[in-house]
Amino acid sequence: MYQGADSGSRRLRSKGCKYCAANSNDWYPTMKFKVSSKDLFRKTAIIVEMNEKLPKKLQKKSFRPVLPLDYWDFIPKDPQQEENCLNPNRRVLSHAQVHYLLKDIDPGFIKEFVSRMDSFFLNCLPVTPNNHRVTEITHALSNGQTLIFDQHSRAYKKLVDFRGTANELSCRVLDCLKTSKASNLRSEKSTSKDSASKMSGLKWIKEVLLGKRTNHSFRMIVVGDPKLRLSEIGIPCHIAEELLISEHLNSWNWEKVTNGCNLRLLEKGQTYVRRKGTLAPASINSSTLGYCFICQGPSFKLSCFYKPALLFTFSRDFDGDCLHGYIPQSVDSRVELSELVALNRQLINRQSGRNLLSLSQDSLSAAHLVMEDGVLLNLFQMQQLEMFCPYQLQSPAIIKAPLLDTQVWTGKQLFSMLLPPGFNYVFPLNGVRISDGELISSSDGSAWLRDIDGNLFSSLVKDCQGKALDFLYAAQEVLCEWLSMRGLSVSLSDIYLSSDSISRKNMIDEVFCGLLVAEQTCHFKQLLVDSSQNFLIGSGENNQNGVVPDVQSLWYERQGSAALCQSSVCAFKQKFRDIQNLVYQYANKDNSLLAMLKAGSKGNLLKLVQQGLCLGLQHSLVPLSFKIPHQLSCAAWNKQKVPGLIQNDTSEYAESYIPYAVVENSFLMGLNPLECFVHSVTSRDSSFSDNADLPGTLTRRLMFFMRDLYIAYDGTVRNAYGNQLVQFSYNIEHTSTPSDGINEDTCAYDMGGQPVGSISACAISEAAYSALDQPISLLEPSPLLNLKVLSLSLSFSLSSILSSGIPLFIVVGTI
Repeated sequence: MYQGADSGSRRLRSKGCKYCAANSNDWYPTMKFKVSSKDLFRKTAIIVEMNEKLPKKLQKKSFRPVLPLDYWDFIPKDPQQEENCLNPNRRVLSHAQVHYLLKDIDPGFIKEFVSRMDSFFLNCLPVTPNNHRVTEITHALSNGQTLIFDQHSRAYKKLVDFRGTANELSCRVLDCLKTSKASNLRSEKSTSKDSASKMSGLKWIKEVLLGKRTNHSFRMIVVGDPKLRLSEIGIPCHIAEELLISEHLNSWNWEKVTNGCNLRLLEKGQTYVRRKGTLAPASINSSTLGYCFICQGPSFKLSCFYKPALLFTFSRDFDGDCLHGYIPQSVDSRVELSELVALNRQLINRQSGRNLLSLSQDSLSAAHLVMEDGVLLNLFQMQQLEMFCPYQLQSPAIIKAPLLDTQVWTGKQLFSMLLPPGFNYVFPLNGVRISDGELISSSDGSAWLRDIDGNLFSSLVKDCQGKALDFLYAAQEVLCEWLSMRGLSVSLSDIYLSSDSISRKNMIDEVFCGLLVAEQTCHFKQLLVDSSQNFLIGSGENNQNGVVPDVQSLWYERQGSAALCQSSVCAFKQKFRDIQNLVYQYANKDNSLLAMLKAGSKGNLLKLVQQGLCLGLQHSLVPLSFKIPHQLSCAAWNKQKVPGLIQNDTSEYAESYIPYAVVENSFLMGLNPLECFVHSVTSRDSSFSDNADLPGTLTRRLMFFMRDLYIAYDGTVRNAYGNQLVQFSYNIEHTSTPSDGINEDTCAYDMGGQPVGSISACAISEAAYSALDQPISLLEPSPLLNLKVLSLSLSFSLSSILSSGIPLFIVVGTI
């Protein structure tokens, strides 16, 4: 061996090292260790590789350099390294492997080069204080301070909540050290004079010029306003005054532009001189602003008002999300937006056939509550709500009763005032029947109001087309107004579930009994595997002398095998359903969380169980390097870490465990430190942000490859270069036949409206974003990860073809 191997332990040479012995039957060439600046991932790594120079006696015999199978056995295996990335003549060492090899190196040899042994591995990373990081500079071409990106802070952000291999972590730590102030002290002195001039190139164009807002675009934080109509957005006045549309003066818009110019001239004293061939800007108002294209974007300071029901189509909420808006400037873009992207053209998804708009969270909860049995409204309430209804007030359901002083209406009658006359609808799952626009019957469920197949709004779209927007807007207004009159709030008593302390104690006792039964079922499933057959088939004296597996050994054995963990998880989930049903048994009828859960507007049953009953099963999505004890307590954790109980194994770092634990407490009762640690470890990898970069990558690549598609004058979709015809077919069967009168324009709505070009890329990216909500585990395959591997392989193949100069032919046909 080279260098490190020659200076290794003399104990190996005394036993006859196969790497050093000259009379070995197999060929064990020498090797060398080096630090490579560019490995397979273009990052710094420690590499050991075979010496490529063959001996002279082997060169004459044309010896084929085939390494023995045990040539790399002196390096312990690392589970973080992929087998397909292993080079037969080279190995990229991990930190644990380097630490293992340094044990056999002569300490005297190491001291010649390194004074301190602890300097090999970095135990902590010093963080530079915030006041030592420069975040603002004065640019030569700007009037004031200009923000720049701090490379040091960006490197620190990459280390926060890092999840990956050890080699990737070391690269990020090395990036932090390279961007530190101490390493850049000399370079800052030499380049302090021309630091502003570095921004004058491409970086200046990207970060300054392209980052500026124009007079026909805006970017603001979304603020909810339920009083806006579905086709309206609210923009602050000082921003709306700056948004302009360039209009060519002609006989059709002469009066409109003149009125706008006169208004600015009289009120604000602004003067515009129209010259030959120039354009006169007109202010934005309700008549000039016909269409506005909205897309997602990052956070910003200003805010705009938006209808809450429309944000669900963007998968957004009101926690600081921001939207981009663009005012169309050309006639072609306005026509395209009005015919393809207008709201009345996007009521149905042409791929799945389902409706894109539905009731929001507040209105969905109100619709579920107002149609419950026993909901009555008096004359004053009905007159207040009738102002928002599109149809007239019906006759009261109860005219006179002993306990009522006035006539009353039911909640179902209020909902019927929102439906158009002649509308018929049946939903057998919830027992819903609507005849001639009147709600005849409905059960306790509200699945027919949710975003599922065959819901109420999809039937309204098929029957009423664009008029269904009026129903949705009226339903939002009426239901939200009734909910504000009734009141709906969530308190700690809703999480407490039970009405008194006695019923609460009985509920917790049943939860503990259910967890005990679920654990016994998991043990029984585990004893049925092959490793426990010797214990089960024993009988007589052999069984008496046999060793009975204890709970702790079964617990650790379960964490070491994916098959055992999978069987235990399935068995636990089957018994855990009985614990979840305790919510419906002990919760009060006026529980707000349970009402929203039944309505389908917010939350799920598992979250409510974790808040009030118990957290239940906690299993990690990625293997860890340590075990979790059976009892989640600090005493059990310390007992597991006693030095006398730990086996001395040099390859202990290579072991991996699938964490499996059961937390008996809930968030209401409180968690001890170990329970909180286990919950954070097992749930952080299932978060949305851990895999959110994949849908963004899919969107960018799909938009790049589909940007050349356009709509021709004859209404067909064609390729800009080859003029090939592209037909989007989503295989949707139109089984419903519209009735006469209301659906006279059904054929016009069926033609067009399909996504084209870069817009169609969003159809795949939205499906990828929705796949992130599904669990990604080692126990079951993930379609999203399979799509990621496929997209990366296709991208690599395409880039290889383009770089080789081979002409690429794309067959454009039916999609």
